[in-house]
Amino acid sequence: MEERKTNGVAPVPAKNMQVAAAILSRIRTAPWFSRVGSKDFGEECHAAVRSYLSACGFDSGRVRWGASWEETCAVLRAMDDAAALWPVEEGVRQQAARAAGSAGRAEMLDSLLNQLSEAGYEWVRPAFAEEELARVASGALLWTAASAVTYALAEDLLEETKNLFLPKLRVFEGGHWPLGIHAGIFLVV
Repeated sequence: MEERKTNGVAPVPAKNMQVAAAILSRIRTAPWFSRVGSKDFGEECHAAVRSYLSACGFDSGRVRWGASWEETCAVLRAMDDAAALWPVEEGVRQQAARAAGSAGRAEMLDSLLNQLSEAGYEWVRPAFAEEELARVASGALLWTAASAVTYALAEDLLEETKNLFLPKLRVFEGGHWPLGIHAGIFLVV
C-alpha cells in the first residue's frame, strides 16, 4: 500500500494513535500483578491468553493457571528457551519497528517509548520482596507494553493486522503474569 508522505513521514491513522495512547494511559491505572498466585482467572483473561497463544502459533489448550511467587521463581529458572514465544514476539516487534522507521515514524515511536519508560517502572513494579523477580516481572510487562505500542504505531503498514501484544497485555492488566512455556505448557500466574 503506497502512502503519501509529508516531510518524509507517512500519516498515522487516528486509530493507531488511539491504541498507542490507550496503552500508555493504562500503565498508571491497571492492577499489575495484583492477582499473581490467586486462582481468580476470569473469562476475559482466559480469552486473552487463547488469543495471544493462537497469534503465536502455540496450542492454547496447553495452559496451566495459577502459581505462587515462589513457584514463579523456580519456573523462571527452568524456562524452556527452545520452546519460548519471545523469538516470535521479537520478530513481530522488529518488523513493526522497521515499518515505522521506513515510514518516517521513528521519532514518533521514540517519543511514545520514552513516555512509557518515564511512567513505567514505578507504576508496574510488583509488591514482592525478591528484587530480582520484581525486576524481571516489571521488565516483562514493560517490554510487552513497548512492543504493543510499536505495533500499534505501524499497524496500518503491516500485512498482519492483529497486534499479538494486546491480548498478552490484557492478561497483565488483569493482574496476572503470562509467564511463558515450562515443560511444554504455557504458565500464567
